[in-house]
Amino acid sequence: MSTLHEVLLRVEHETSRGLLPVVVFDLDSTLFDTSGRNLKILRDFAEVAEDEVLRAHIAEVTHDELGWSIGGPLKRRGVDDPEVHRELLSFWRDRFFTDQYVVHDRVAPRAVEFTRAVHGRGALVYYLTGRDVDGMGVGTVRALTLHGFPLW
Repeated sequence: MSTLHEVLLRVEHETSRGLLPVVVFDLDSTLFDTSGRNLKILRDFAEVAEDEVLRAHIAEVTHDELGWSIGGPLKRRGVDDPEVHRELLSFWRDRFFTDQYVVHDRVAPRAVEFTRAVHGRGALVYYLTGRDVDGMGVGTVRALTLHGFPLW
């Protein structure tokens, strides 16, 4: 039996006893994949870049290549100019933690379905995150709502 199935059974058991189970979900790298946000930032950086070769390299980058290092895919393509990476990091930092960009996160496979199943069986769904409320709160709520996660 999978751990996720065990969670559902535990929720059902607790609700049958008249209790309110609470299931806590982290957002980043649990319910959401930030590669969509990073790719949008990288592509926006390409729009302001004056170097055509750099723009061409950025155009080749896919979601699957983006981990925690925004510059990693470029370094793997031979773009190793420290100034380019400083500019990219600054550009990224100004955008990553904002409502405008957080809506580009991709939903993890089956995350909505599982979260809805937990909620549908009577659990209180609680989202725990290190996201900045002032800079990302509205965008985070918008993304949760648009993708169909239980909220409110």
